[in-house]
Amino acid sequence: ASLKRARPGSDGGAAAPTADHSAAADGAVAAATAATPPVEVEHVRRVYDAIAGQWHGTRYKAWPLVQAFVEAKPRGALFADVGCGNGKNMPACNERGLVIGSDVCRPLAAIAAERRLEVLVADIVALPYRDNFFDSAICIAVLHHISTPARRVAALRECMRIVRVGGDALFYAWAMEQTEPAPSEATPDASAAACADAAHSAAAETLENANSEGRSGHRFAEPDVLVPWHFRRPRNKGEPLPPEEELVAAAEQERQAFLAEHATFDKDKNAFVFQRYCHVYSAGELEALAAELAPEVEIDQVYWDTGNWAMVLRKVAQLPASST
Repeated sequence: ASLKRARPGSDGGAAAPTADHSAAADGAVAAATAATPPVEVEHVRRVYDAIAGQWHGTRYKAWPLVQAFVEAKPRGALFADVGCGNGKNMPACNERGLVIGSDVCRPLAAIAAERRLEVLVADIVALPYRDNFFDSAICIAVLHHISTPARRVAALRECMRIVRVGGDALFYAWAMEQTEPAPSEATPDASAAACADAAHSAAAETLENANSEGRSGHRFAEPDVLVPWHFRRPRNKGEPLPPEEELVAAAEQERQAFLAEHATFDKDKNAFVFQRYCHVYSAGELEALAAELAPEVEIDQVYWDTGNWAMVLRKVAQLPASST
């Protein structure tokens, strides 16, 4: 296993070279990376850098429909797991073929590397792979942390750029519709429908609050929200809390170590509270983003799965170099 940081325009130890990635595309993705909006820096990247260890404890296996997507691929397929986190989806890919993971959060990528998974640190809008390298890609629970339409399209474009012509990619993102929509809005194919009951029952145990896996547990009033994560300070079981003044003083010292300046301390829960930025997608919104990649990319499938919208895109022709 290895952990590598890759940057556009450098060798970066990346698993796949960028020899046929045009200078124009290199400049475009470098500009997109440099222009990461402050809300993503403070409320996504710095949050996950801080909570990676606890987050890892709540994510431990691929969701059933994600695993079904992977298992439908030919033996020996090469997968990209973009936004791999702690690598929870990567074992399923390795059972089918070979997977290379990437994540912008170095602590999460380090956890994946400790699990002997092949992973590097990279930005979804600036992936350090050559064009047409992978047979298939998965991008699970990443798009809802991207804050602008232009960057969401850039993320889709990068994932499809690295997939070969004829290859596909599966995307998952939180849904505004946290209860199952009408059939006309959610139309999984037969293979997806066959797994749906398993997906719902497997997820039900862990969907009680914003810290749970998959469904957010919220009812959203608007699409752009800050969702709290309670990062509990370690304490031995049964150990009483110290006096309030000591508790708050100790917590303040710890808080200063976080790069996320917005973190607050909840003394009643003995926890730091981080606010994660999320954009929750309404029915049809992912398809509208994907339409920006037509005609070289087509939509194979869209379905709702346990509080998420999922979309499968297929690359039918080489994508032109980005002009933005």
